[in-house]
Amino acid sequence: MTLEANAGHDTYAWSNGATTRSITVTTPGIYTLDVTNNGCNTQQTITVSPSEKPSITEIETIDWTVDDNSITIVAAGAGSYLYSLNGGSFQRSNVFENLPIGMYTITVKDEFGCGDVSEDVVLLNYPKFFTPNGDGQNEMWRIKFATFEPNLQIYIFDRYGKLITGFTGEGEGWDGTLNGKPLPSTDYWFVVERESGIVYKGHFSLIR
Repeated sequence: MTLEANAGHDTYAWSNGATTRSITVTTPGIYTLDVTNNGCNTQQTITVSPSEKPSITEIETIDWTVDDNSITIVAAGAGSYLYSLNGGSFQRSNVFENLPIGMYTITVKDEFGCGDVSEDVVLLNYPKFFTPNGDGQNEMWRIKFATFEPNLQIYIFDRYGKLITGFTGEGEGWDGTLNGKPLPSTDYWFVVERESGIVYKGHFSLIR
């Protein structure tokens, strides 16, 4: 980092012994500068704080709602950090709230330009119904954006607890059939086991 005084003074005396208008410092600390003009002396103190590129140590998410989800970023490093979501404005808070489900790119940067780091994160929720009626729309029941967690496991049951099917986050989903035969319009239950170990349970409607 370069510390530079205003031009036009007669003499410059830094606390590290330098007598130039500017100095380069590599360690944090408190630096003082004495300048003289026509025999008058003025002193200024400058504090240099530690700073470095951040590292993201943890991303905490709260999801499984329509639009009341949140992302909290835990960053480590000897710096002062700012946080951004999807290329938006940077903020000092590491918490983003009231988010809809979807894919997000989070960025953490050092306030003084020492570097930045980005990671992707996903917020999930399940569809409340699907309509496998052959019209080409909403034909499969699946967890949107689940491909981001390819090892996520999904199990679907009928109302009596019989396992109908299961698939991963990368799977195509369920088409509303069992052994090739369409199942009736009613509610079905599911269990979702996420890669983090969190388990969700719920039900949805099959509508023909």
